[in-house]
Amino acid sequence: MVKENREDLKKKIESNGLVCDCGEKVYEVGKGAIEKQPNYNKYFDYLECPKCKNLYYL
Repeated sequence: MVKENREDLKKKIESNGLVCDCGEKVYEVGKGAIEKQPNYNKYFDYLECPKCKNLYYL
């Protein structure tokens, strides 16, 4: 299985969005770059669910 690189994964999330298992939207399409989101941690490169605090590493 081929592992996707981070840039491909970010483009996929930016075009499709990302929804947590709890149902909360982690990233909504049209909200700008992932790097500009308030729930994005640039040091460890992950998005955090605002409701249940699950981490989605990129």
